[in-house]
Amino acid sequence: MEGESFMNQGKTIMNQGGGSDHGQDDHEKEFDDLWEMSEKNLIIKYLKEGKKWQEIANENEKIKEAFEKSPCSCGCSDGRIHEHRIGRAGEGLVIGLQTMLNNSIEEGLDVAVETVVKFIDEMIKKGEIKDKFKFCSHDGCGVAKIVCGELKKAGKLPEKYNNPDDLGIDFAKKTIDALRKAYPEIEFEYEHTMAEKMDKLHNERAIYLDGTRKINLEAVAELPEGFIFTPMSEVDIEVTKTELVALCGIALGDHGFGNRFDLENPFRIVVSASNDEQLEKLTILAESVADQFEGRVVVDGFVA
Repeated sequence: MEGESFMNQGKTIMNQGGGSDHGQDDHEKEFDDLWEMSEKNLIIKYLKEGKKWQEIANENEKIKEAFEKSPCSCGCSDGRIHEHRIGRAGEGLVIGLQTMLNNSIEEGLDVAVETVVKFIDEMIKKGEIKDKFKFCSHDGCGVAKIVCGELKKAGKLPEKYNNPDDLGIDFAKKTIDALRKAYPEIEFEYEHTMAEKMDKLHNERAIYLDGTRKINLEAVAELPEGFIFTPMSEVDIEVTKTELVALCGIALGDHGFGNRFDLENPFRIVVSASNDEQLEKLTILAESVADQFEGRVVVDGFVA
């Protein structure tokens, strides 16, 4: 995989934005209300006062409750979804984008499926997945929309994917099929999350870059709303950067809080790590992404 060319696509994604069909122009008052509500979050207030995430985590015992157990689900990073899960942009669809562009959509989907299956295999061997696991697509996937946009520009988008969600659905179903064949002793379930079960608008204040593979935002009300992103060692680092750039682009674009994020009120990549070594490694990764946004994205983290 050619990392440099893939990062160029990431910059395109950043400029393109993405997200659901609900943009700023249609919902300005709702975005204002959501922003004001998020500004009242105690952790956001602490961060604006200059506190660091490690200090906040050390002082707030409840934050530990977000890391008590591994999830039994994998889905999109999208913060409008409220489920304890492993998260990637478009459930991992971006992993196959370069192959889709260079070869074919089918081969690209196979690359993404194979990578996700290897990651699930690692979780199974570590006892993080035991008897049941769910893999989910969802309505209005901004990343699927971005991927289809790139394919359309290259003249490689079939008519059957004019609704980008259909590409995400096909990827999720292929992944489930592969997992069922590889691990018949585990009950793998496919699920599609409908729009009515999601928040209508993107109100993420952060990306949780979660090295622990455990973070559960639903367990701790004090945590600011955010995308969930799980690093996968099998994925080329430039692809991971591209995914993170895409998520930042959604938050900072017309489908998120947009220009409300500035130097005084930045969007945040929050690293949650299992140990100091992992914290340092993921922080370097996150900072390489944040550097593209001229101060509107900052990085901090903590050992959970």
